[in-house]
Amino acid sequence: MLQPAEDHKACLSELRLRPHLVKNILQEHEETQQRLQHLSERKLGPGLKIFLWGLRLYVVFMVVIVVINVSQSIH
Repeated sequence: MLQPAEDHKACLSELRLRPHLVKNILQEHEETQQRLQHLSERKLGPGLKIFLWGLRLYVVFMVVIVVINVSQSIH
């Protein structure tokens, strides 16, 4: 079994032997970055913002309830 350092060296030597693979990967990365630049965050309407804040408050409330129940069951 190869050690991590030896495995890393083997991968690097394989990439040096196949520069076209590196070029293809870099090209795919550039294309993906260009597609991602066109995306932006979606604007949320007021109803959805209120709903999300309600969910956040519910989660905080339930965490408090769970902590209280756990502390009571320990004592």
